[in-house]
Amino acid sequence: MKVFIKILLFCFATGVYICSNGTLVYSDTYVSGNITADTVWRKSDSPYIVTATVQVFQNITLTIEPGVIIKFNPSTGLTIGGKLVAIGTAEAPITFTSNAPTPASKDWGRIKFVDTAQDASFDSAGNYSDGCIIKNCLIEFGKGIWCENSSPLISSNYIRKTSDYGGIFFGGASDKVKIVYNTLEENGFPIYLNGTFASLEILNNKVRRNYDGLLIETCPAGTLIKDNIIEYNGANNVGGISVRSGSGSIISNFISHNQDTSWNAAIYCENVTFTIHNNQILSNHNQAIASNNSYLTVTNNQIVGNKGYAVWIEGNHVPGTIRFNDLVNLGDFEIFRFDSNGGSVDATNNWWGTTDLGTIEQRVFDYYDDITKVKVIFSPIATASFFPSYVVAYVAANGICGGKYPCFSSIQNGVDSAGCFGTGTIYITQETYDENVILSSPKVLLFKGGWDSTFTAIQSNTTINGSLTISNGSLILDAGGLIVE
Repeated sequence: MKVFIKILLFCFATGVYICSNGTLVYSDTYVSGNITADTVWRKSDSPYIVTATVQVFQNITLTIEPGVIIKFNPSTGLTIGGKLVAIGTAEAPITFTSNAPTPASKDWGRIKFVDTAQDASFDSAGNYSDGCIIKNCLIEFGKGIWCENSSPLISSNYIRKTSDYGGIFFGGASDKVKIVYNTLEENGFPIYLNGTFASLEILNNKVRRNYDGLLIETCPAGTLIKDNIIEYNGANNVGGISVRSGSGSIISNFISHNQDTSWNAAIYCENVTFTIHNNQILSNHNQAIASNNSYLTVTNNQIVGNKGYAVWIEGNHVPGTIRFNDLVNLGDFEIFRFDSNGGSVDATNNWWGTTDLGTIEQRVFDYYDDITKVKVIFSPIATASFFPSYVVAYVAANGICGGKYPCFSSIQNGVDSAGCFGTGTIYITQETYDENVILSSPKVLLFKGGWDSTFTAIQSNTTINGSLTISNGSLILDAGGLIVE
């Protein structure tokens, strides 16, 4: 029953009630069981209440219109053995949610694609043409999207508060796996892939504040992980990205402030051949990159401010190359060569935050520290950073900075990231921040406060309700928009 009880007294008792004041009030539509003929779930019949799991049979299409809301009772879900076309719009997304009065994670089951589901297909330009698709949908409070021996296109969705392997899971044998332009927040594993795939692309996703990061057990040749934002994840196993076998590329990702209590790296590589290129790997809580029995080409990355090493290497494979990167981190070493096998490591032409060869030598653990290990060749070195010396950070208390990056939810995190190579500016929203801020490295930072949520104009003041302590470096406080109490 709707909340419009008083108004309904004046309505006709039809599926869509037309009230005396001209208002349209839609009744609930209850669904369950098997769909054996092509079916459309229309906005005019929304919301749909799933009272028992709905199954779409092989060669049957379920189409869901933009703006439809589907609410699931406990232990129910949607199983696709045919074709699902769920394409919302930015203005009218399709919602898959709980029917509980107070929704919570695991309230309902999952959207499940099985072997007979029609795989997504694409034209020669890579655009979707047919098959299963979930696009512009909100998926929340269940167990996410589960794909077993199937390959739907998963694009432009907001997936939140799912559990277990919730978020997005692919298993079994699948064709082209394409996960693009999604936002995944507060899930268990946001993306977990454990199967055999013909091809794999993970592009332009925002993966934030999940219990884990991205875990890919097997990477087909040509795997591409590109242009993703992966931040503030991990209290379990994977903080950033973990690839366990196969080959591919990790390119142009922003990977920041992730934790990892198992494999201890923002990017963990095991038994793989991978290119890691042009990424920003900043202020993670452990190693930036860990290589185990892998051949890695690590080039043109900004690897800065991480609490562990820049690159940890162990295992039997030839270690590959580490060149043209900025390596300025907080661990005891930048490169730690743990094993005694394989050839020497080519780590030439990196910027180490200094040109003093003696200092750099102390930042490398290799043969010269333990003769059972293998050498790291680091000279010649770069004499300046490969990235702009004037580094910017944005700070908003909710961790959302109007699409600007790098974005942090505390001023201290912004201080740790900005000005990695000497100077920087920190733009801060017009809020009160209850924290003590410490600058302990030789940076020169300019604080500019009072910005609106999109950082287009200064509207009011930023208040830092705490202390500013400078043990090294310099802080310049912009006179407008900033109050320190």
